[in-house]
Amino acid sequence: EAMVKYAQDNGIKKLLLNGDLLDNTPFTRWLREPVTPQDIPRWFDMAIELLQYFKTIFDEIIFLEGNHDFWYKRYLMQKAPELFGDPYFDLENRLRLNEIGVIFIPQEKLVKAGKLNIHHGHITFRGGGGYANAARMLYQKTKSSMICSHVHVESSHTEPDIDNKIATCFTTGCMCSLSPSYQPFGGKSCHGFADIIVESNGDFKVLNHRIYKGKIL
Repeated sequence: EAMVKYAQDNGIKKLLLNGDLLDNTPFTRWLREPVTPQDIPRWFDMAIELLQYFKTIFDEIIFLEGNHDFWYKRYLMQKAPELFGDPYFDLENRLRLNEIGVIFIPQEKLVKAGKLNIHHGHITFRGGGGYANAARMLYQKTKSSMICSHVHVESSHTEPDIDNKIATCFTTGCMCSLSPSYQPFGGKSCHGFADIIVESNGDFKVLNHRIYKGKIL
């Protein structure tokens, strides 16, 4: 709600959902509680309703595939290969993205906002490492300006090269529960989103906002 009000107050009409729209717990390979046959369609329908709501606010919506979203595709590949090749079972069709008017970007691709690369980040952060400064770790892996949301924390890091050209990396907060059942306390996640402004020459400005108790900081 805070993010939507910010967008409306600032005339923002383009929304980029940077991965993990769905939790997809039933399709994880990690230990989970059993679910009922009614749970999965209910969760998909909730995501559809959210996208339909966003479409009343934003003219253009882009949805980048995150690791949680990919779990559904991976499950079909591993558990139901006979269904994997049927377009009817694609995540894009299950969520009615074309019907709603949402552009889907698979995890294998980068999105660019001018000179800024955008990705959910689960592939980039693969291999572990400390997240004391997630943006610095992102820079060490990419050596390029990039923004990711996989780690659920707000951070930024800038470094110049020998020609004094700078690259800046960002990680954003999340829009999900900060206390999931697998980590009820002690997590480092924070709520947040980024406002990205791109100039005609490709230069960009990132306003990396945190949200605390419903207030944008």
